[in-house]
Amino acid sequence: MPATLPVTDATTARPVSPLVARALDILRGKLVPPPMPVPDFVEPEIQRLLGDKVPPPTERALREIREEWSLQHLHGGDVIVTTRVNGYVVILAAGEDQVGEVMQELPYPEKSRVKMEHPLGGHTAY
Repeated sequence: MPATLPVTDATTARPVSPLVARALDILRGKLVPPPMPVPDFVEPEIQRLLGDKVPPPTERALREIREEWSLQHLHGGDVIVTTRVNGYVVILAAGEDQVGEVMQELPYPEKSRVKMEHPLGGHTAY
């Protein structure tokens, strides 16, 4: 992995990697990333499986299905760290190296707002 120059966290004045700096900016509301892309197969599959259900699934249930299937498609098999921004999931880190770095370096107030999970296999809240 190429060496990256540290960034100084404005709140703590300590050096952090660009990955951790991005996560901190998102968690502190300084950066609002776009919503996670939904793969093309998700909507047709939701309609096929749930389109005729009575009562129909709630919007929250549909959002959670979209998010879970998108995470499985994009990061199935990887451990990831996520949070919610404006009601949608944002991926802060993916893969063991990034997840380890972010979870080790995030200060507690920010760490308490993230979730470490493994799409295709449950989650662990921190």
